[in-house]
Amino acid sequence: MRLVLVFGVVVGPLAVILAGFLYLPVKNFFPSEEVTSLTFRIDEDESFHSISKRLKQNNLIVSDYLFAQVARFKSFDKEIKYGEFFLINSMSLMDVLKKITSNDYLKYNIYVKNCITSWEIKKLLQQKDFLIDDLFNYVLEEGVFAPDTYRVGYNIRSSEILELMRARQNKILLSEWTQRDLTSPIKSQSELLILASIIEKEAATLSEMPKVASVFINRLVKGMRLQSDPTVTYGIDLGDISKRRKIKKSDLNGLTRHNTYRISGLPVSPICNPSQNAIKAAANPADTDFFYFVMSKSGQHVFAKTFEEHKENVSKWRKFKKEN
Repeated sequence: MRLVLVFGVVVGPLAVILAGFLYLPVKNFFPSEEVTSLTFRIDEDESFHSISKRLKQNNLIVSDYLFAQVARFKSFDKEIKYGEFFLINSMSLMDVLKKITSNDYLKYNIYVKNCITSWEIKKLLQQKDFLIDDLFNYVLEEGVFAPDTYRVGYNIRSSEILELMRARQNKILLSEWTQRDLTSPIKSQSELLILASIIEKEAATLSEMPKVASVFINRLVKGMRLQSDPTVTYGIDLGDISKRRKIKKSDLNGLTRHNTYRISGLPVSPICNPSQNAIKAAANPADTDFFYFVMSKSGQHVFAKTFEEHKENVSKWRKFKKEN
C-alpha cells in the first residue's frame, strides 16, 4: 500500500490501522517493552534519514519508513530542530514528529554573575561542553554583556550567547539612560557603563549602591580623582582573574589608563560587566554630600563628608581589622 493512496483515498479498516501507527504509543506495538525515556540529540547537520533510523533503533517509532513518509507529506521534514529532546516510548509517531519540530528542546542554564569580567565570560563559555566554542579569536569588550541566567539549547555557538548578552545590556543601558538624572556630569551611555562597573565593584551591598554612586558623582563635579582601588586592580590585570592579586600601596602610583589614583575623571573603559542595579545607581545616584567611604565592622561602608571624618573612619576600620 502506497502512503499517497492512504492519505488520498483510503477509508475504513485500513485508515484505522494507519491511524494506529500514527497516533498510538509506540510501546503498544512492543508489549514486552516498559515505559522508557531518552534524551535524543539531533545535530545541526544531521540528515533526516539518519534521524529516522536512530529513532527506530531506539524503539521511539514503529517504522522509520512510515515516519519519513508522514514527515514529508506534512512538510515536517524541513522543520526539524537541532538540539536535545526528551522523548519517551509512550509517545506516538505524531507526538515525536511534533516534538522534534518544536522549540521544546532541553535547555541549559548559564549563570553569569554580576560584575563578571569579559575574560571570565570567555572562560565560562569555553568550559560548557554543550556549546560550540567559536571564541578562539574573539577579543571581548568590557562592560557590554549583561549578567543574568541564560537558558540555551544544545550546540548553540558561544558567540550567539554573547550576542544575547550584548543585546540585553544595550536594552538595559538605553532604559536607564532615558531615565537618568539630567544634572549628572555623566555625558554618554559609555560613561554610564564605566561608572556603573566601578560602583558595583566598590559597593558591599545592593542597598548602598546609590550612595557609592553619589560619592563618585560628587567627586567628578568637584574635579577630584575617584581614587577607586578596583580601578587599580583592573589596570594591572585587565580583567584576567588568573593574574589577579591584592594590590600593594606602590600599585596606587602605577600609571595605567584605569588607575583613578593617577588619572582624572573616569577610566578609559568599564572594569567589569555591571548589573542593571549598578547601572540604575549610576544613572540616578542618591543626593548626598559624601565624598569618602571605607569599610566598617558591620560589613558595609561608612560614608563621610570631610577628609577629617573619613580619616577617623579609616582608623576605626584598621583597629577593627587588627583586633580581628
